[in-house]
Amino acid sequence: MPAKMQAAVLALGGKMHMPCMDEPGVLNSEIENRLLTAFASNPACHGIKFFQGYYGPDSSSASMQEFSSAQNRLALNLSVSEDNGKVSLKDSDWTMFPRVLSGSLADLDKAATHICAIAKGEGSTEKTGYATSQ
Repeated sequence: MPAKMQAAVLALGGKMHMPCMDEPGVLNSEIENRLLTAFASNPACHGIKFFQGYYGPDSSSASMQEFSSAQNRLALNLSVSEDNGKVSLKDSDWTMFPRVLSGSLADLDKAATHICAIAKGEGSTEKTGYATSQ
């Protein structure tokens, strides 16, 4: 959004922070794609298959089959910056199930390394020093 329009949104909105400028699904897909790129370029992630998408009541049977067969499930907990209405990676994190481990998304390459180590059974709170049990 152009700066002039952002200023108008702030002035007319009566709030001291910038609202989310993109649809949540768009913001989520953008970060998912960046994380998938980090997985693809990371040697620690070789041999791991990733599925991307929303899994719920409206999902196709093929998507639900993929979701059901996955050993681990990764959730992204994204926070939007009050300053610019975009996702703030330093304030966002990931959570992996079923072992319920989580960590920061501030550095996507580092996050990919730790997520892949956990998925391969090589990482835990003790070994990675990054993921935390909840």
